[in-house]
Amino acid sequence: MGRVSNPATQPSERRWAWAYFTLYALYIIIGMSARLAGWLHDDALVFVQSARRVVDGSFDIYAIVRTPFIAPPLGTTYPYSSLLVIVLAPFVALTDAFKLGNIWAMKIIALPLMVFDVLAMQQMRRLAREWRPQVDERYLFLGVALSLFLTSFLWVTALKSHAEGMVLLFLLLTLRLLPRNVLLAGVCAGLALAAKHMTALLGLIPIGLVFLFGGRSPESETSTSARLKDALTWGASALGVFALFLLPPVLRNPDAAYYALVTQTSRIVPLGPGLPRWANALLGADPSANAWVREAVLSYSNVVLLAVIAGVTLFMIWRARRDARPIGIQDARLLGLMAFGGIAFIIFAKWVSDHYYQVPLALVFLWDIVRSTPRSGHGSVPWIGIGSAIAYRAITQIDPLDYSIPVQFNMSWVRDILLLVMFVTLALIMLREMRVARKENR
Repeated sequence: MGRVSNPATQPSERRWAWAYFTLYALYIIIGMSARLAGWLHDDALVFVQSARRVVDGSFDIYAIVRTPFIAPPLGTTYPYSSLLVIVLAPFVALTDAFKLGNIWAMKIIALPLMVFDVLAMQQMRRLAREWRPQVDERYLFLGVALSLFLTSFLWVTALKSHAEGMVLLFLLLTLRLLPRNVLLAGVCAGLALAAKHMTALLGLIPIGLVFLFGGRSPESETSTSARLKDALTWGASALGVFALFLLPPVLRNPDAAYYALVTQTSRIVPLGPGLPRWANALLGADPSANAWVREAVLSYSNVVLLAVIAGVTLFMIWRARRDARPIGIQDARLLGLMAFGGIAFIIFAKWVSDHYYQVPLALVFLWDIVRSTPRSGHGSVPWIGIGSAIAYRAITQIDPLDYSIPVQFNMSWVRDILLLVMFVTLALIMLREMRVARKENR
């Protein structure tokens, strides 16, 4: 039988549908207006030039190297699989067909990326409403608006042309599909990896471990062999899709691909509020004496990051099972672990630019609104999700160019200290809340 709708709720549903449509339209209009008016970043040129290697059929997308000060001595190149530039290629081809040049190509490629942002926000809404039918739509709408404009996908997409929305979209699709269709969920996980593999791993590691040890539903009697078979199906399909997008550029220029995906990662210098930057600054006082330690920081920060995410996730799974409250796929605690993965990146990664905050903060809000809404009855205000968005934006308003102070210690350091303290505190709060989560909010 089909789902019977309540006629009394239909006008409200229509009003909310129009509210979201208006929000999404406003987001795209504002973003594209700013872009067309000249809101451009150098990263857009990187994506345009690599997309041309798709348009001409060569797929030599890793051959262009620049900015040697970021990854000395050679510099940086396009660092992802071919998925992003395949998505952008038709728009670059269109501008090239009319001989509009790089500037117009850089402007137009924002459009498909902003559409992915909108699709990600709609998936966030659908997941919250699917898991918690009683969710307060007012708070949900506020969270979507904060994610788009405050924390802010608008900045990283309309200005910098990054694919954070694409990653979030496929992560949420993976989560929604996994209980019903393991293979299709694996395809979505592979697309998330193909969009931006490091960011995707932050969310996929908790999903994979919970799925392996809990199955589609930890409350059901699922045999170990069945769980293992499902996990292998999911993982193999994800890796297969990821490899599919890696294969053409790797075959075309294997040396450049190895540099882009492996070598440059170990050469990128520390940036942002993460612990590796502070360690690097302390060790920099005597580079010759601490060269091997500094090299270890540069080379192994990502390994430590992934180990922390996997270790915390496994500990939370073990603790929940010990307390007879196993973590499942449709579980607010899994959303919390995914958000923790993004927060851990900010704390432990050596390169944290301003386009690494949006996915974690969106997941924090999603976790909080699902956590604070019981499966029956009305929920409370998701203060953690809303507060973290406001705190992040307040801290990042500190401008080091306007507020420098003596002793070679300016406000950029204060900003990074505050961000580090904020995300460490947020991680501790979330882990505590997940540990004491009530059964009805699992």
